[in-house]
Amino acid sequence: MSLAVTLKKFLVTLKRVDKDGGELDSSIDCVESAIRALPDAETARVLFDAYDARCEAASGDTEARTCTIDALNEILL
Repeated sequence: MSLAVTLKKFLVTLKRVDKDGGELDSSIDCVESAIRALPDAETARVLFDAYDARCEAASGDTEARTCTIDALNEILL
């Protein structure tokens, strides 16, 4: 499962739980803290570029650039 899909599923779940008046035991705080702790996490685009470079250096590849950046923006804003 790609990072974009994982983030989107998490955000959909978070919004559904919030709409129903529930909470996810501060999970979004944990995710947000982890993302913000990454180097170059100033913007979603910069963060994705760092992730993409790391994947390519390990002979990997990334996909769903725009979708992932949009999901990261929802968390970082």
